[in-house]
Amino acid sequence: MPKIKFLSFIFLSLFSPLFYLKFLALNRKEQTERKNRYRYKTTGCFFSDNIFTTKEATTPLLSSQVYCDMTSVGKGWTLIARFSNNDDKNWMKDSGYLWYDQQVAMGTTYSPSVNADMISPAFWKVSGSEFKITRSDDPSHTPLLQTTGNCLGGRTFRSKIISHGDFRNGKVWASDQCLGSCTVQYGGQYKSTDGFQRAECSGNIQSANNIGFWCDWGSGDGSVMMIGGGGSSCGRADHGIGITEAEEASFQYSTIYEYDFGYDAIPGNAPSQSYSLNLWIR
Repeated sequence: MPKIKFLSFIFLSLFSPLFYLKFLALNRKEQTERKNRYRYKTTGCFFSDNIFTTKEATTPLLSSQVYCDMTSVGKGWTLIARFSNNDDKNWMKDSGYLWYDQQVAMGTTYSPSVNADMISPAFWKVSGSEFKITRSDDPSHTPLLQTTGNCLGGRTFRSKIISHGDFRNGKVWASDQCLGSCTVQYGGQYKSTDGFQRAECSGNIQSANNIGFWCDWGSGDGSVMMIGGGGSSCGRADHGIGITEAEEASFQYSTIYEYDFGYDAIPGNAPSQSYSLNLWIR
């Protein structure tokens, strides 16, 4: 009799509604943890909006903090870089060091609201398909620009940007063209953001709704990332991120004619210093 009672207890426990609900809850938790482990391994991000410490694969004793946007519309973004005109023109150094060679974090990697230059190890370690640009003064991280069509193709951002060539130390990167481009969609405050003045213009070297890489026009200016159209009818090529008035587009030029982001890189047309542009990957 005791054995029959025990088996009855087990049977009722296994098939009771309470047991079933507990089973579902544990199953959901296990699935979430499995997704978190995968996400953490590939991006350093969990499924929430916060700061996380991620171990570097090549130097497991070192760690860096990354910021992840996991709760806003279109969640799943990792903050990888920031461009500011409120400090040194770090992204326009003659060596092109941040774009090509930086191997340690610089600046505040764990906050998207800081108005200063930053590069995270995620810039060269986290791969993805798309990137977006937001403003540091927008706590909702609304994309000013977001690429479409698998722009990055599963690569890191550094891998994408340097795939077009080595333009360190004054090497000219283009002549009357962009070396590459991706289609984009605009949103948020893009119309009032410096660098986006030609977002809706279609010109000689690029049409609207595109972001170009390593662009130049008319032996007069260029940009590492040109937003919108370029050419004679679209303000030439110095609008976007990493802009220069160099007669032949390169990093090696007077710093008064370069900006980390903006429009028309001349001294009398200095871009805003009140906000910076954040770069994210997903």
